[in-house]
Amino acid sequence: MKSFFYAIALLLLIFCNGLYAASLPLVEIITATNESCADVIVPKDVVLTSPPVWKNLPDLPKFCQIRGQIEGNTLFELRLPKQWNGRFLMAGCGGCCGSLLPDKKGHSNSINEALKNGFAAISHNGGHQGASSKTQWAFNNPELLTLFAHKILPQVTKIGVAITESLYHKAPHHRYFSGCSNGGRLGMMAAQRYPYLFDGIAAGSSIFDLSGNAGLWGNWLVEQTQPKDKPLFDRNKTAFLEKIVLKQCDPLDGEQDGVIADPQACKVDLNQYQCSSAKSLPHCFSACLLYTSPSPRD
Repeated sequence: MKSFFYAIALLLLIFCNGLYAASLPLVEIITATNESCADVIVPKDVVLTSPPVWKNLPDLPKFCQIRGQIEGNTLFELRLPKQWNGRFLMAGCGGCCGSLLPDKKGHSNSINEALKNGFAAISHNGGHQGASSKTQWAFNNPELLTLFAHKILPQVTKIGVAITESLYHKAPHHRYFSGCSNGGRLGMMAAQRYPYLFDGIAAGSSIFDLSGNAGLWGNWLVEQTQPKDKPLFDRNKTAFLEKIVLKQCDPLDGEQDGVIADPQACKVDLNQYQCSSAKSLPHCFSACLLYTSPSPRD
């Protein structure tokens, strides 16, 4: 099975650096003709949102810009370099997606660094439109939810490869995926559900547990944040709190080794550390803080 999903998707970049940092070995370069961009043929389930056109943008190689919509939901932009290295890359999208960001900077869920190295590269909006922090689009819409979850991968790749082949009259000899955060989750989905879709996958900081990360952790952050984004819990008290938790919970397994073996059994009592006055001092907690803060186990 392609060397066990290419060693579980060839996790080339764990912290959202790009697939393209290392220089590529010598490859055949294919040059597109000036006329070919306007003559690109798109699949029947694609509607172009603007005519294909050659673009010359600062710090980028000349490329054919193709913008369109797939099956009425997925917005995409495919960038096909004048000098093509025969490779294709699909980028992921962050958060809950919803926006088309072909000029996103850096290597995370972006395509321009790949374009600079001669890749045909495609960006997309995850199959729906909206702010990356919003999820209303998914309510009572299993089609869009499934598209966002994983079907966006074969959908965008199929269209991107077909249009790429139309311009250069040759299919990509290697296909890659690169994404971080939710894009990393898509990379893991590609490895599990579509192991033959890509020849290499860079899945960075994959949020595979959306409920745990976006739900529980996100709600905890909301509880911990006061107006103007000021944290409820003073970070200077973190080390003090750590000592208290370790003192009360480390010995529960019979050993004091600096490790809490059973976090579920850890029930910390902070009442004895309440400040005698309303003012929160370095080695105590105000009554207000003890009342409003989530427990250390949360």
